[in-house]
Parts: sequence; structure tokens; C-alpha cells
Amino acid sequence: MDKAGYIVLGIIVVFLVGMWYLSSGTSSNSVPYFSDASPVLYFYSDTCPHCIAMKPILQQLGSEGFRIKPMELQTHGSDFTKYNVPGTPTWVTVNNTERIEGETDIATLRAFLLRNNAKIA
Repeated sequence: MDKAGYIVLGIIVVFLVGMWYLSSGTSSNSVPYFSDASPVLYFYSDTCPHCIAMKPILQQLGSEGFRIKPMELQTHGSDFTKYNVPGTPTWVTVNNTERIEGETDIATLRAFLLRNNAKIA
């Protein structure tokens, strides 16, 4: 293989690794508290400072068996409109009967998740 072939191969490898990294960052498989089976939707953005601040609370609740369905802004934008979500973070029940908007404390979020059957692990 000549020099140009190695350059093209290198570009392809870098592209594929980048695509894998971007697609695996917030998938249900890589975040232990995410589950598509959860009755509670979690509307968030990867760049939202309030969502980032909630991660330790979500990790703690995840270790207790609670799960939330991820609804990231870039991939689920139309659902933000469907569920009338004004901003992130927001937790909404699948049937849209109850919600929490904005940062919250662990006790409030735990009670909301428990009340809405999100303890599924």
C-alpha cells in the first residue's frame, strides 16, 4: 500500500472511532441509570450545566435501582414539543401526568421515581 492509501485508511479509522465515541456517550447501554423500559422520561442536554449537576444524584438513584428513559435534546427534539418541555433537566411520566422541572434534590426525585414505578432494577 502506498502513502496515500495509508492516509485514507487512517482517516477512515479516525472517523469510525469518532462515530463510535459520539454514539456511545449517552446510550442506554453506557449509563447505568438509563433504561428504555422506564415509565419516566428524562429530558436533558449533554451541555446543560443543570443536567451535569444532577449526574451524582442520578448515579446514586441508579445504584438504588431507579431507571429513567433518556430523551437527549439533540436526538429527541420533537419529544420536547410533544411533552411541552420548557427546558432541561425535566422528568416527565410517560403518560404526561406528572413532572419535575429543573434541578431538584435527591429526596424529591426519589419520591417522584418511586411513585411512578421507575424502580425497575
